[in-house]
Amino acid sequence: MNLLKRVSRDDIEEEYIGDKFVDLTDEQGMTEEVSSSVRTMIRVAEIHRYEDLHKFEGITYSGDVLVLNYSSMSKDELGMKRLLRRSHEIVKDVNGDVVMLPNSMLLMTPSGIRISRQKLQ
Repeated sequence: MNLLKRVSRDDIEEEYIGDKFVDLTDEQGMTEEVSSSVRTMIRVAEIHRYEDLHKFEGITYSGDVLVLNYSSMSKDELGMKRLLRRSHEIVKDVNGDVVMLPNSMLLMTPSGIRISRQKLQ
């Protein structure tokens, strides 16, 4: 399942986007200019079972932020316990941070990035 989709500004006005991720940068301008100065990326992944986590744990170790969609395995109690335990180990190794977000999402950050637990209103 492709979580990211590139759309034009015209598509945004014509179509309801819903819960999909949408790239709002123009196709050639901003993306190329910013990519040369980027140090930390935000990466989005989806796992279907605990064993899939090993494919993505290197993202946080390499210094990038990982947004992990675990909705496919949210009913697997043992898998969820293992996922949460392992994600805590990973961020502890890199002195990062981890929180569970609504809609079965997990946010893991590397060293130097903390996640506020305070909800803005």
